[in-house]
Amino acid sequence: MRNALLLLLGVTACGRSAASTVDDKKREAGTVTADERRRMEDSVHAWLTRVFHDWERGDSAALMATYLPGAGPLVSAGDGELYTSRDSVAAFLTGVSQTTGKHASFEKPLVDVLAPGVAAATYKIQFGGVNPNKEKFERRGVYSVVVVEREGHLHIVQEHQSLAPDTTAALAAINNVGAAFQAAYQRDDAAAIAVLHTDDILFVNGGTVEEGRAKLEAGWKAELPSLSDLKITVLDRVVSGDLAAETIRFTQQSRNRGKAETDSGYAVSVLRRGPDGQWRYHVHALSRAGE
Repeated sequence: MRNALLLLLGVTACGRSAASTVDDKKREAGTVTADERRRMEDSVHAWLTRVFHDWERGDSAALMATYLPGAGPLVSAGDGELYTSRDSVAAFLTGVSQTTGKHASFEKPLVDVLAPGVAAATYKIQFGGVNPNKEKFERRGVYSVVVVEREGHLHIVQEHQSLAPDTTAALAAINNVGAAFQAAYQRDDAAAIAVLHTDDILFVNGGTVEEGRAKLEAGWKAELPSLSDLKITVLDRVVSGDLAAETIRFTQQSRNRGKAETDSGYAVSVLRRGPDGQWRYHVHALSRAGE
């Protein structure tokens, strides 16, 4: 692997300055001393800090300057796209300035110094902002990069990012389902609550299990007139593909024979995204206080 990377970086020195030629000779020697390793590790960390700062500022020109100049080898891969030239990378970076509210952070990179002035770094990243379509996004993942030093500056020759799916839109849609549920609850609208659930909804409550949307609607129709003042706090929510799980704490007022009582507890729900793109509750499991 190291030999393959060093061959990739073995660009001809023709037309370069004397300093670049010296850098190439040092790399050919392949000796990495302890001092050189520390120097490169510090250089890579400082370089990454500058790159992320340039990204937050939307400075596409400064970002483009981080790539190896000239016609040397260049590979940039991520999000299912592959860029193999400076022109293709430059076209991609033009959209950076159109993204607002950018923020980014990264963990301390794992740096492998392959040769004097050549390093590979891998680290976790997290970034977000608002895209040109006014859609908020948050991404996290792992980024790997190979950099080569030219005249005291580090340049990218190969990079790859592996990002977890963006769940921002899914979480917003699930929030809307929860809001629709509470609005229907306030209207005593059992039918509107029912359509927020899958046809085969499972409802676990008090040691019993009810299945099906029709039974769910009938249960809410009987209960809603005696219920009021529902308050829900979302404690946890996780999205994976077309499934999501959430844990909530709830309180509500229940009228039992004319006497108001506080009904509270916890619920775990599973939501499923259907072929129509809509999220619906698929499983509810309630645990009431005192049960």
